[in-house]
Amino acid sequence: MEWTSSWYKAYIRSLFTSDDYGEKFKVVRGGGYLSFDRRYLMCAHRSHARPGEAGDTGFRCAKNVR
Repeated sequence: MEWTSSWYKAYIRSLFTSDDYGEKFKVVRGGGYLSFDRRYLMCAHRSHARPGEAGDTGFRCAKNVR
């Protein structure tokens, strides 16, 4: 799973709207390295995991090298 620097906003040409759009939330993408269960590839479902079900889900920090 990767927390990106992108703000949460509508996809181009999307008709979906949300009060959460704007510079409030960043985008999380992907899944864990052992995410065979497709439920954990969608962040909307991760909060429903039982303890120990998604132990491979984490995050990484990245920085540009100068």
